[in-house]
Amino acid sequence: MKKNILFLFLLCQGIVLSFQSCELFDPSKNIPSYIQIDTIHLQTQANQGSNSSKIKDAWIYIDNNLQGIYELPCTFPVLLSDNHTIDVKAGIITNGSSSIRSPYPFYSLFSQTIQLVSGKKQYIGKNGVIGVTYIPQAQFALNEDFESNGFKFTSTTGSTTNMVQTQASNEVFEGKRSGKVLLDASHFIFEAVSEKLVLPVNGNPIYIEMNYKTENMVDLSLRFDNSGNMQEVGIGGMYPSYTWGKIYFEISDVLSTYPNAKNIQLLIHAKKDETLNQSNLLFDNIKIVYR
Repeated sequence: MKKNILFLFLLCQGIVLSFQSCELFDPSKNIPSYIQIDTIHLQTQANQGSNSSKIKDAWIYIDNNLQGIYELPCTFPVLLSDNHTIDVKAGIITNGSSSIRSPYPFYSLFSQTIQLVSGKKQYIGKNGVIGVTYIPQAQFALNEDFESNGFKFTSTTGSTTNMVQTQASNEVFEGKRSGKVLLDASHFIFEAVSEKLVLPVNGNPIYIEMNYKTENMVDLSLRFDNSGNMQEVGIGGMYPSYTWGKIYFEISDVLSTYPNAKNIQLLIHAKKDETLNQSNLLFDNIKIVYR
């Protein structure tokens, strides 16, 4: 008899809780609004060089709170309505690794206040297209677009070939010229350094940007005077790409390890792949950006 009474008590409690739960659920308040972003592109000024970028992700903040990180193009739901401020940071892949994704610190924040309506989709930007710029604090230690006569890279004594400027339409990324290196049996090692640069070594963000189209592996290093001793530190590389690509390398971590570094140079190195008779290396818009 006691077991039956306990069962009836629990059953009644369950019914009461069920009714209470139904009263708490309001479908009209749980229909999401939707936000869509198709692309984010870079707009540059004359002294900032190319507007080439590779913005892969949108970092979304709603009313100053991180809402999510979305690969572009994207449409995503939010359980909000009424007016809200949407901030968007342009996200990149760093050091060529898809596992290292972050907002690019030199691209501006895009901000827009919109009215979210449950069940409806809203575009951010102009029909889903967002334009960003370099932030005012961005400084360019190197900005080589190969458009002028001569350029800012010199072959080292260990190089058996040189970089030249090409104007061939099938080799130029944009504008009239790009940098070109040919590797073959007689010219199998390429190594060149940039002009000497002054860069902060205090941990502030520093990035290398580069467009490239290479039939051969290419390695990048930093060469610098470290308290009277020449130091060379590898920072990464680019795998062969038969179409034009864009890559970003973060180098502040490397330089902050050497607080006495000066006369810093970017070094580009490639050795001909033995399986190839020859290979072309094409470069454009090589930038080093810092603040």
